[in-house]
Amino acid sequence: MVVIALNRSCYLSSSVSSRGTPYLGKKRIKIVIWQSSTTLPIRTSLYTEKSILSIWSFSSIHLNTFIFKILRATMRRAFKIGISFGLPSGIVTTLGLMVGLNSITHSSLVVIGGILTIALADSFSDAMGIHFTQESENHISHQDIWKATLCTLLFKFLFSSIFIIPVLLFNLDKAVLISVVTGLFLIFSLSLIIARQRKDNPIKVIGEHILITIGVILITHYVGIIISNIFGY
Repeated sequence: MVVIALNRSCYLSSSVSSRGTPYLGKKRIKIVIWQSSTTLPIRTSLYTEKSILSIWSFSSIHLNTFIFKILRATMRRAFKIGISFGLPSGIVTTLGLMVGLNSITHSSLVVIGGILTIALADSFSDAMGIHFTQESENHISHQDIWKATLCTLLFKFLFSSIFIIPVLLFNLDKAVLISVVTGLFLIFSLSLIIARQRKDNPIKVIGEHILITIGVILITHYVGIIISNIFGY
């Protein structure tokens, strides 16, 4: 028998039905175990003062679907925090760094070193920032805090280090152009998803995010040119 445990946080009333099933308000919560070798369910009662432990065993046909749904539900919040913070932060920071360093040094080695530095140091820095932010919210559990922290670290590192690939495959000017186009496309895609979820005007949301990204790229480009002219690189 395969057992799947799902913890549902809630407060229980002291009333119990005539069949011995605890109530949550007016809803009866049953705790069932299905024996894989039979078609008959075996009911158990595993619950505490503040939580109910629902234990289910499914046939192999339904098990994968159930596990996927549980993982998707528990990771949804951490995933949204990680990708909504890590993707734009990784893209905007890395593109700004690439464009600036290219304007100053025109060296692929320097740009690769800068990308790796951002991918490592800035990823841990942003993950720590998310960790502190989540800890300041008293209603978030310690487990959810670490999920959000790790997701932020993962996505920031992924979307920062991915821009090493075009630098390794193409000359630096072409690699920077490809990286900018790729970054803008990813910002566009995430902005469209966010706009649809919030039911906002997609043009306004996408326009804001694209303009901010382009603004950062242009500023770092001209700052790099100024530095190069001043110091004679």
